[in-house]
Order: sequence, then C-alpha cells, then structure tokens
Amino acid sequence: MRVRTWTTEQDDLILKYYGATRTARHKLLKLPEFENVPDCAITKRANMLGVSRSRAVSLDDSEKKMIADYAGNRSIPEIQRSIKALNGRKRDYDTISNFIRRTLKQSVRPDRYSLQDLKVGFRCSTNKILKWVKEEKLKGYRDKVACGSEWRFRPIHVAQFIIHHPFELEHIAVDVPWVVSLIIEFASEVRQLTRRKKD
Repeated sequence: MRVRTWTTEQDDLILKYYGATRTARHKLLKLPEFENVPDCAITKRANMLGVSRSRAVSLDDSEKKMIADYAGNRSIPEIQRSIKALNGRKRDYDTISNFIRRTLKQSVRPDRYSLQDLKVGFRCSTNKILKWVKEEKLKGYRDKVACGSEWRFRPIHVAQFIIHHPFELEHIAVDVPWVVSLIIEFASEVRQLTRRKKD
C-alpha cells in the first residue's frame, strides 16, 4: 500500500485554509500543490492536523498549553494520556505531533522516544523495531511504568541506527524530515561514539 507523503507547504496551506473558510477542501483542490490529491485524503490530513470541521474537534486552549509545556520533555503517548486525564478526550498522535511541529514551530526533541514514537517516525511495525533491537542494531532499554515496563530509545541511539544501518530503511516509508533532522543533529556525536568503540 502506497503511503502518501505530505510536504510542509501542503500542511501549511491546509492549516491556513481550514482556519479561514468553510469551503477549504474545495479551494485547496484548485491549487497546483494539490494536483492529483483526492479530496478524501485532504479531509483525512486535516483531521490529523487537528483542524477538520467535520469530524475532529480542534485542540482547545488548555490542550495547547499542556502540549506546549510537555513538548520535548514527554513522549507523545505520554502527552496523549495526560490530555485524556485532563478532559477525557483521546487525541490522535499526529494531531499532537503536527501541533508541535507546525503551530508551535518548535524544534524541541524529547530526551527519549517510546516504541510508538519510533513506529510513527519509521512508519513500520513495532515487531520490526523490536527485531532491530534483538539483532543489536538499535539500542534501547526498558523503563519501569505503573503497569510493567516500556521500551525507550535515546535520540542519539536512533540516529546511530539510521547512520549505520541505512539499508534497513530502504523498504519503509519513513518520516523523512524526522530522519534527516536526527542525522543532522547527532552525526558528530555518532562519529565520536564510533571512534571510542574502535579505540
């Protein structure tokens, strides 16, 4: 199944038009940036961005404040649970992620990723990620939580995996901006880690 890749420009246009007009989808379809994009795909993307008028309720002020406070300090699944505890709403992973990246314009990065975070970033199954861990290609650790333990992954180790095992990403539709940002941010540290191992 082909995974549609959305550009920053397309996302910005969806946010702009859905915030300003009730006929947003029809106007977007007339733009060259949305040539050959079905209207149902635009509606679905708007839902993920948290701006659709039809099905999703936009983030309220208390949710936006919570996301802004927690971004970079907690993983997105943890933010989802906090919002649910706050008002009972189950917020979509992409709604929170896109609010952080598009609306807040923050480049903050959490100090650890959950298994769900990597599943979304790599756009693959959790089984595939755990296979990489078992094969010692990706370094992770178990973190104790109330109901047992969960996998956690440090950003530098995720970057190390991407740099040392790029062939693993050939047949999956990764979140390219996320992958590239990890490489740019941690390339020098990964090189230092590699040198230390050789020494």
